[in-house]
Amino acid sequence: MKALEEAWLSHVPEFPFMMGVGLPPRQFIVHTKEEFIMQVYLNLNTDIFTSVHSVEKRRNDIFHWIYFDIDRDKELDFGVEELNRSYLDTCRLYEWLKEKEYDCRVYFSGNKGFNVYIDFPSEVIIDDYSDRIRSLVLHFEKQLRIKRIDMGVVVDKNRISRLPYTKNTKSGKLCVPINLQTFDLTSLKARISPLNFVRDRSVNSEKNFGKGLLKLPYEKQKNTYSTEPTSNIETTLFYVISKAKHISSGSRHAAVWKIIIPTMLRLGYSDDDISKTSIDFLSTSNALLSSDKSWIKSQIRMTKKKQIHPMRWEKFKYEFNVKV
Repeated sequence: MKALEEAWLSHVPEFPFMMGVGLPPRQFIVHTKEEFIMQVYLNLNTDIFTSVHSVEKRRNDIFHWIYFDIDRDKELDFGVEELNRSYLDTCRLYEWLKEKEYDCRVYFSGNKGFNVYIDFPSEVIIDDYSDRIRSLVLHFEKQLRIKRIDMGVVVDKNRISRLPYTKNTKSGKLCVPINLQTFDLTSLKARISPLNFVRDRSVNSEKNFGKGLLKLPYEKQKNTYSTEPTSNIETTLFYVISKAKHISSGSRHAAVWKIIIPTMLRLGYSDDDISKTSIDFLSTSNALLSSDKSWIKSQIRMTKKKQIHPMRWEKFKYEFNVKV
């Protein structure tokens, strides 16, 4: 069990970071190693995710690694060959990185895709993260004819990813690290126990990647949140705040107590930060009332007491007839 716990801990960024459980993930912040390990054991029978990057460091554009999600494309892949096609794209990227002497680690997602991580030997500052990574993915697509890197996932520095040695409930298989030189798709079993599949993580940190490919020319996007968020609650928070002027008057206060307050509480923000953000949100949309300051404080107290979860964006749009 100790080896398994060390494998989990070696994968996560420094504390605090976001953790997600279930499908869609119910997200919350974890502050200590003990809290993290406890939550993993409590949820081994379901899907478990962790932040790709730590909460504090990504706010300051500081990163320890880069993450690529290579999965099926609904417009490209059909039928039983979906995994094979994701596998071929992963092999193309892996071989190209090796040829350029960029070290990486690779994981099978447990279903129809693969995850590739490039580690840095020390912290790297990446400003305009989304735009730089977008340029990098486009470079791979052009040079290697790779079509299955999930752009929406990899450009999002707030993204969560599946924790290795935990179950993917869509297939019943585990997410596991793999060696592409020996990995065989046909050897995958229907179900694998994490206790029988522990493998040491050994990969050299990449020294030159930050000085090389991350310096590719890139175009700065006008609207970082032009696409709608999915399961990541921090991405949803920023998206909702950016769309304040476009949310109808009847839905703005609902956005505060259904999304903004419960999300910021789960992300570990202080009451003062939550109040200020909520007031700014309502002010931006010209919906701030004289009684709103006290109302916001009461909503924060109620959300804490009842442990209210953030509402998913898709559900919020449907219930409140939001057109953005």
